Amino acid sequence: DDADYVHALRTDPAYNTHLSAVTGTAADQRRWIEAYKAREAERRELYYVIERRDGVRCGRAISGRARR
Repeated sequence: DDADYVHALRTDPAYNTHLSAVTGTAADQRRWIEAYKAREAERRELYYVIERRDGVRCGRAISGRARR
């Protein structure tokens, strides 16, 4: 489940040095992902989970599309 993974990543001091602060729960992250899916459907924003070659998840990236 991406919500649990992203929440754990954002609250892990070893990984969150370059991430925005998080104060919510995994449930809050899940709600954010649900709202994001509407933006994704409109191609306004794309969200990626980054994996190492051995399949271990190690990050995430969000790409916003420029408006014309």
